Amino acid sequence: MIIYFSGTGNSYSVAKELAKKHNDKVVPLKNAVNDNSKHIIFVFPTYGEDIPPNVIEFIKNFEFNKNQKIIG
Repeated sequence: MIIYFSGTGNSYSVAKELAKKHNDKVVPLKNAVNDNSKHIIFVFPTYGEDIPPNVIEFIKNFEFNKNQKIIG
């Protein structure tokens, strides 16, 4: 599963390309729930070299499976 946040559409474009190459689905951050995928890829912009606050909050509250590989 590829979870993305995109303010301008650029991160969404990257997420779509990754999904094509990995035969995976793209889910917007606001609609993401854990589907027990083997891996979760996060795609998001950086704001002043930092992770956007809404992405940090989402990751803090997301219920990961201990066997999942997380990529950001």
